[in-house]
Amino acid sequence: HLERGNGFYASGDLVRAASEYESCLVVVAAAAAAESGSTNSSPPPPPPPQGCLINLASVLVDMGGGEEGEGDAAAAEKEEEYSSRAESLYRRALSYDPNDGDASYNLALLLQDRRGDEYATREAAALYSVAASSDPDRWDAWANMAAALTELRERPLEAARAYERSIVLLQGDGGEEESEEERDPSEIDPYLSALYYGYGLQLADLTPGACLILARAPRSLLIGKERLTPPSSSNADEGADREKEEDEAALATAKDLCSENARNALRAASALDPHNVQAAHMLAAIEAEMGRSSGASSVRRAAPEFVSALFDDFADTFDAKLGALGYRVPRLIGAAAAEVLPMMTASSSSSSGKQKYYRSALDAGCGTGLAGRYLRRLVDGPLIGVDVSKNMLDLAGKCTLSAGCGLDDDHEDDHEDDDHDEDDDVDGDKSKDEPLYDGLMPLDLETMTIEQTLRDPGVVARRRRRTEGKDDGDDGDDGGDADDDGGIVEDAFDLIVAADVLVYFGGLERVLSNFARLSSEGSALIFSCERTPDDDDTDDDDASSSSGTGGGGWKLLPSGRFAHSKSYVVRTAKEAGYDLLIGYEEIVPRMENGEEVEGHMFR
Repeated sequence: HLERGNGFYASGDLVRAASEYESCLVVVAAAAAAESGSTNSSPPPPPPPQGCLINLASVLVDMGGGEEGEGDAAAAEKEEEYSSRAESLYRRALSYDPNDGDASYNLALLLQDRRGDEYATREAAALYSVAASSDPDRWDAWANMAAALTELRERPLEAARAYERSIVLLQGDGGEEESEEERDPSEIDPYLSALYYGYGLQLADLTPGACLILARAPRSLLIGKERLTPPSSSNADEGADREKEEDEAALATAKDLCSENARNALRAASALDPHNVQAAHMLAAIEAEMGRSSGASSVRRAAPEFVSALFDDFADTFDAKLGALGYRVPRLIGAAAAEVLPMMTASSSSSSGKQKYYRSALDAGCGTGLAGRYLRRLVDGPLIGVDVSKNMLDLAGKCTLSAGCGLDDDHEDDHEDDDHDEDDDVDGDKSKDEPLYDGLMPLDLETMTIEQTLRDPGVVARRRRRTEGKDDGDDGDDGGDADDDGGIVEDAFDLIVAADVLVYFGGLERVLSNFARLSSEGSALIFSCERTPDDDDTDDDDASSSSGTGGGGWKLLPSGRFAHSKSYVVRTAKEAGYDLLIGYEEIVPRMENGEEVEGHMFR
């Protein structure tokens, strides 16, 4: 049964492979039952072949992805069922042999897929360690262990060493039987690029002490480690001062080595895979931190491909991780939008002269829709979300008026903290299953247009249906033009928000100018940025909009994000057409590495 199952598995016939592996377990169980019934003195029955357990589990994982034509709910239920059974089988195999490398590795893969589950990731890291110990030449076990430790932000030195080991093995320098000539660069280069990228980020974040330990390790890959002096062997008569000076010098040299090798690793990542835009961007960030003008001035914004790749990978765990970091920007943006609304003058000749709702709103860089949850109740017309990450948009697209986009995290009450009257909520009469957004588009913030957003056919059709459903006596001005079919087409946005999005832009001239082109007269713009530490002391005339290293303008941070000074933002917004700054607030968007991130919000 095991042999036949392996044949079917190799040919891609998963159903018949699973049947043979199941038969293998049944036969073994039946034999064990018969033997145990024959005599009370018989030894314990042997366990089923590990291959039957492990391979059946792997087939179930492969089958759990759902079939074409299955609905999302049915596919998810099937995947959960198969995944649960596979985990049970892997654990059963490990109960018979705790050091089984294949069972450990495959169970670790299953656990690591539960992104956002810290306990599962921690167990995965331990299981990868077992797999690597079972087969020290298994590069993928070392690589995945490094990735798991990186995700946990634990044991960074161990993660760096695991990256080193995986790189050596994959490059063919680890003494395996396969020679480098037999390897196909087109197959391994993307993997090597990812490993060098992870290694470079680890090196950049290591403390001087950890760098020193890594540099002095016998198999360290750090280039230039020979510059380090060996540990001091001076006797007590020479005093502790000399030893302290030597240690301080060694620590400084080690940190320089890590920084230099981090840049080399990121360069290697870019060279091995030209599509690895994350490596190119983070290389520029590290060089900007070190004051290298070539790295700073050449990057005026994060490439859309970088942001897309970053958040496509991050999408499934985005809400949970930001929640753990005390992320507050969507809530602050929503409160600011509610405060600004009464200041808006309605275009209709109502007695109050004030708008009750925004007629349309753009959530620029909407992500998973966290800000949209706060905005929806303030917007009577289309609420449009734009982002470069398809995975983020897919998650935002699942949000309705009653579920998702923050409501699943037991924070419903947070969405009622502004001064907007609950009785006036625009979504009060809508179906709770109605989508939160009227449109979600994968567009670049610097180049998107009204035709691609408010005049998108899907948005227009939905607006038409909503307009036709209103009472005939509603004579409010919707601020748009009637189309040929009698619907209402908005020609500009009443509100544009950008919650923690402009951190991926250095120069803001293009994006703010485009926001102005998309806005109606007297519209509201609310956005947040990270704040440069020297902006309070910078004179407006000295702020350089072309500076990539601060100088009161903007700078690329080691995190890969950009920070902006107040003076630069205010001046650039005014040049774009936003003449009046009606609100400014220094904020703490979130925590990072245990410290408050400095930010500010404009409206």
